Amino acid sequence: MKTYPDNNKPLSVLFILGFLLGDGNFAIRIRDSKKGVWFIPIIRLEQKYTLDNDNLLKKIVEYLNKLDTEARISQHEKSHSSTHIVLTIDNKVSVCNFVNVIKQHRELFFWKQEQIELIIKSFIIISVAARHWKESQIALLRLLYNKIENNLKFSFDYWVKRLDELYFPSG
Repeated sequence: MKTYPDNNKPLSVLFILGFLLGDGNFAIRIRDSKKGVWFIPIIRLEQKYTLDNDNLLKKIVEYLNKLDTEARISQHEKSHSSTHIVLTIDNKVSVCNFVNVIKQHRELFFWKQEQIELIIKSFIIISVAARHWKESQIALLRLLYNKIENNLKFSFDYWVKRLDELYFPSG
C-alpha cells in the first residue's frame, strides 16, 4: 500500500466543499418515533478506508469543529474485502452552521445543487413554522416527495396519516 507524506498545508472551506461535492451527499432522513416524526439533515462523506483517508478525515473534523460544526467518523465493512470510513454531520445545528458557510459558493454545486437547496429550504420551513408544526411537516414532506429522485421507504400519504395520528390521537 502506498503511503503519502503528511501534508501540513491548512485546510480550507473550498477544499472540504470540493471533497463533499465529489464524494459526499446531502440528504434529509425521516425518522418515526412514538413522540413524533423527525426530519434529520445529513451530510456524509464516504471513502475507502486507508490510513491516509483516516488521517485526512480527522483533520477535516478538527477544521469543522472550528466552524461550530460537529462531525463524527465511523467505519463500516462494505464487503469482506473492503472497509469504508464515513464522516457524518447529522446534528441540525451543525448542518445549518456548515450550510451557512458553504452556501455562498452555490455556483460550485453543479449536480448537487438540488440536494443543498433541499436542505436550505427545509431549514426555512422548520425555522418559520413552529406555531404550525404539523402543517410545516407536511410542507417539508411535499418538498421531499416532489424531488426528482427520492428513495423514501413510505408514501407521502403514509406520513400524513402518521402525523394525523400524532397530533390527533384516537382514544
